[in-house]
Amino acid sequence: MPRASNHYNVVVIGSGASGSALAARLSEDPQKSVLVLEAGRHYGGIESHPPALKYCHSGAFAMPGSADHWPFMAQLTGDRVISVARGKTVGGSSAVNGAFYGRGAPADYDGWAAAGNVGWSYEDVLPFFIKAETDLDFGDSPGHGAQGPMVIQRRPESAAVPIIDAFRQACFGAGFPEDLDINSATSAGVAFTPTNASNGRRMNAALRYLIPVEGRPNLTVQDRTFVHAVTFTNGRADGVVYQRDGVDGAVSADEIVLCAGGINTPHLLMLSGVGPADKLQQLGINVVHDSPYVGQNLMDHPFVGIPYRTTTEGPVPGGLLPVGPVILNYTATDSSITDDMCLLPAIYSKSTMLFGARSQSLVDRARGALFLRNPWATWKGVWGGSAKAALQDFRQRKDLQMFVELSVELSRGELTLTSADPSVLPQLSFRYMSEPEDLRRMRDGVRLVARLLEHPAYRRIGAQLTTLTDGELSSDGELDRWILANLASAAHTAGTCKMGPITDATAVVDPRGRVHGVEGLRVADLSIMPTLTRRGPHASAIMIGERMAALIAEESS
Repeated sequence: MPRASNHYNVVVIGSGASGSALAARLSEDPQKSVLVLEAGRHYGGIESHPPALKYCHSGAFAMPGSADHWPFMAQLTGDRVISVARGKTVGGSSAVNGAFYGRGAPADYDGWAAAGNVGWSYEDVLPFFIKAETDLDFGDSPGHGAQGPMVIQRRPESAAVPIIDAFRQACFGAGFPEDLDINSATSAGVAFTPTNASNGRRMNAALRYLIPVEGRPNLTVQDRTFVHAVTFTNGRADGVVYQRDGVDGAVSADEIVLCAGGINTPHLLMLSGVGPADKLQQLGINVVHDSPYVGQNLMDHPFVGIPYRTTTEGPVPGGLLPVGPVILNYTATDSSITDDMCLLPAIYSKSTMLFGARSQSLVDRARGALFLRNPWATWKGVWGGSAKAALQDFRQRKDLQMFVELSVELSRGELTLTSADPSVLPQLSFRYMSEPEDLRRMRDGVRLVARLLEHPAYRRIGAQLTTLTDGELSSDGELDRWILANLASAAHTAGTCKMGPITDATAVVDPRGRVHGVEGLRVADLSIMPTLTRRGPHASAIMIGERMAALIAEESS
């Protein structure tokens, strides 16, 4: 389709789960030119991906020195600061996540609709979940899809792995029911996790949505492009300025859609002059629109990993199963929030996740272990430069972990701009456990894990806690200190550009993703979530891309 090389109908910033789905769907209209700008690299097909991105059990992408993640640091509590890596490659964070594909609960979306977000109830979004998926287990059942880009399956054969069988039996013994389909409207209990992995490989959103349609003449995917700001004329977004391989560039567009995620999207909005006016002015940024809640309402899924050891490790099909092929979703004791917790037993040790599985070639394991490139950076980044911490990790290298996660967090954090320089990362304050009920429920979950490990099925494989003591388990105060010292982030950052009607003073975008107070600019990613969905947000991010594409097409018709 003839067009000026520097003007597009739509510019999509970010090629993660939402951006890949959105761009692929928008480009189905041959009259609509679409440009995708991605800060990271474009590796092409899955076999061209480096091992750290290719294998779904791998966490090596987050090692210091990797070019494939944003090295965000987050203050979780008053004195606990950790790395929260987000994907920086075509595919975004869907290229580095655990390949878990949970939809969330109907109550999540019905809560959005009840808050004034018309068109976002469970009934409204279900067709887009269906459109997105090919469910190899339930594709012929109501409420599931069999023709979508994302291929999903569960791994019931993992029940033969001793630690997974022990987890299932212990949960059943504690009275939790079996859940055959975590993506059903009535899901609860112990389930095999639906994943978008194939033979142990992460089949990220770009591999399923974007890369297969790159041949379309109206679709352009431009990698290694670091966007500095959205430009405005008379309150209307009309272009983007960026740097690519050290060279400044710019494009103009009829409409710009931010799909850069729960951290980069609000950061870019503020750099562009949309945010809290007083703070922007202090940094010398020209204010386009005073939007004080940009960067507020920061949500995540906090978790702790409880280390334990068994006398048997397998058989674990090396690298072929996801990190957590089974999960327990449940309601915490005395909680007023249904389905607010989950337990996930990891089947790989930390050393396997960082440095590769035995089934991988030595070359792949060496390439994945980025510490070979910069041992000092790894020591500083992973162990804080502490020989004691590194030694403790080495001693616990064979430990497994049971993850206790808050599926519904009550605490809220914030993202703040610290510089007008786009290369300076924003400050992240998660404020975990600032609501006492969050800490109480987390404490309840840790004690549940201890009880489950006492089940005969776990006793048969010699399971025992390795660092958490009986004294810590029996004392609320000591257990609270242990939890606060071991908190980690699921990196499910969301909510920082909250969606809501114009009557909601805390909303940044309207229910069609349009940024309040300006024209020509939308947001379509996890940052619009009024509340974070249960069960991991990957499928929800893809649904948001599908939903926004339909809304844009509706407006264009």
